[in-house]
Amino acid sequence: TNIEVFLNETMLELIAAEFDKEFFEIIETRIINPAMEYSCECSGSMMDTWLGCKNKIGEADIWYTLMNFGGFDTAAEYLQGEDWKDFWVDVVKNRMPWEEMKVMLDRTMANLCQRNTDMRGDDQCYSYFYKAFNTLYQWYLKSAGGLAPASRKTPEQKLLMVQYTALSMISPVMQV
Repeated sequence: TNIEVFLNETMLELIAAEFDKEFFEIIETRIINPAMEYSCECSGSMMDTWLGCKNKIGEADIWYTLMNFGGFDTAAEYLQGEDWKDFWVDVVKNRMPWEEMKVMLDRTMANLCQRNTDMRGDDQCYSYFYKAFNTLYQWYLKSAGGLAPASRKTPEQKLLMVQYTALSMISPVMQV
C-alpha cells in the first residue's frame, strides 16, 4: 500500500542520514510539512463536516465495536441508571463544547497556516516551531558536551546499511 511504501522509503532515508541535521530535514520534509499542509487545507472543513453529522453519532457502528472490546462498566455509578451508549452519545452530541473547539481550531490554523517568511524564506508559521525545536536540540548537544561525532560512511557502507534494513523489513525473521 501507499503507506507501506512511504514508511519504508522514509525509514531508509532516515537510516542513511549521516548527521542529525540531515535526519531532521528528512522528518521536516517528509512528515511535518505534509502533515501540516494537510491540516492547513482540511482541518476546518473536517470540523465543519463533523459538526454537521455529530447528531447522528448514535447511529454509528462504532458503539458496537467499542462494546465488543469489553472492559466497560455499563452499570457504572456515573451513568445513574442511564444506558451506557445513550449516556456517551449525549456526551458527544450535547455536552462537548464543539462550537468553542471549532473557534479554537479555526484560530490555531489561521495562525499556524499563515503565509509569512522567516530568515530562511520558509513560508509557514508552523516551521518556526519545528526549527525552534531543532535549535534547542543543537543547543542541548553543545551544552551537554555533545555526542561522539558521526563518522562519514562510504557509499558502500551506506548501501550495505540500506540493503540490510530493507531485507529486515521484508523478512523480520532473517538473522545475520
